[in-house]
Amino acid sequence: NDGELELWITSDLGKKLNGVLETSVFNLRGEKLRTRSFETEVPRLASVRQNSIALEELMKDEKRNNLIVQVRFRSDEYESNNYHFFTPFKSLDLAHPGVSASVRGKSLTLRTEHPALFVQLGLKTGALSGRFSRNYFHLLPGDPIEVKFIPSGKKGARPLRGSDLSVRHLQDTY
Repeated sequence: NDGELELWITSDLGKKLNGVLETSVFNLRGEKLRTRSFETEVPRLASVRQNSIALEELMKDEKRNNLIVQVRFRSDEYESNNYHFFTPFKSLDLAHPGVSASVRGKSLTLRTEHPALFVQLGLKTGALSGRFSRNYFHLLPGDPIEVKFIPSGKKGARPLRGSDLSVRHLQDTY
């Protein structure tokens, strides 16, 4: 429907889940404009329409190419995020996000000043060898993401340092 955003949840678990579905609207400066949440039940092995929100309510006075909608489901055991954009990525007027990473042992905490879309973590040439527990994600201000570094081989023997990291995102391609 062109006049509303439908919220669906899909579960491949063999049990039902009770949790909270939260919808937050951000502008591309990273300011949270509004949030709406409600308790919900997710049936086992199902895909169900949970709710819908009028686009007029989501957008208010903002332009389509200035908004990100984050939909987050949280239960005691699980958390899942999804994002909706009202325009193609190339039409988003993204600011330089200002991503920072703090390293503690084999854990990284990533933060950003402005939305960073499709964040890609890598290792600089000649640095350690290994992989990250997650990659290619969206990062929003005030919502840090924890990532684990999983070393491999002899090059993974020493501790990870911030200088080993390469962090890229969609705005880098503009």
